[in-house]
Amino acid sequence: ALRCDRDIAEVYYDLASTLSGKETVTLSDGRVMSEQQLYIEALMRDRDHAAAYNNLGATLSAGDSETVTLNDGRVMDKQQLYIQALRCDCDFVLAYHNLGKTLIESWRTVMLSDGREMNRQQLYIEALRSDRDHAPAYYSLAKTLSEAFQDKVTLSDGRVMSKKQLYIEALRCDRDFAEVYYNLGKTLSGRETVTLSDGRVMS
Repeated sequence: ALRCDRDIAEVYYDLASTLSGKETVTLSDGRVMSEQQLYIEALMRDRDHAAAYNNLGATLSAGDSETVTLNDGRVMDKQQLYIQALRCDCDFVLAYHNLGKTLIESWRTVMLSDGREMNRQQLYIEALRSDRDHAPAYYSLAKTLSEAFQDKVTLSDGRVMSKKQLYIEALRCDRDFAEVYYNLGKTLSGRETVTLSDGRVMS
């Protein structure tokens, strides 16, 4: 497909999505390309490809030091790539969630392209505004709350939720989310039980 349509960004993006880690692919013109290089090629042909920015960000390590150079000379780190993804698509749930995960300390904030300054919690809440069935965002948001202090958070749709309730919502969206069961269990004490969205009562 690249031999015929080499200027179509989506082809490079789709090919990159089939690779993982250090895996490479040889194109019909002999170029050997990695997942990162294919996303960069996609962005050379479409500077507004939100998913390519997001996925390219996901290929970088969690630290702040690793960067990638795009074909137009821009040098970008993980956070900057996610911010670019949100500039292209302000409802991109994965980019909000991934950007939130880069803010390890709760006090850190990040400035979006539209001028909004957001902390980790706010980014997860925005992810849930975009998709209220996104289990990882409920899970990540729950992890920002303290059970001991009975913290609660207000979602953009007005729901006020505790740590337990967020874990329960995550399981409503994905009942096979193993980490959520484990962390929900840690919020219980003694003979305490919890009722899941599907009616199961669990200790």
